[in-house]
Amino acid sequence: MQAQHAFCMRVDACSWACVKAFGRSGEAQRSVTLTAPTVADAATYELRREPTPVRLIRDVTPSGAWLWNIASE
Repeated sequence: MQAQHAFCMRVDACSWACVKAFGRSGEAQRSVTLTAPTVADAATYELRREPTPVRLIRDVTPSGAWLWNIASE
């Protein structure tokens, strides 16, 4: 079984469709499930190929740029 560790990462661009949809939504936060990693990503990062539930949090910088925080649930 894959270890469950709390995490948080900040991204300014993302290829997950659910993160892109959240970015367009105007919501402050949303719970979503990220798709399972590809075979190559799973091997590179030593992950199981399982979907991952996370919480997305919008962060607007002082300059007005949008960033997204992705935190474990």
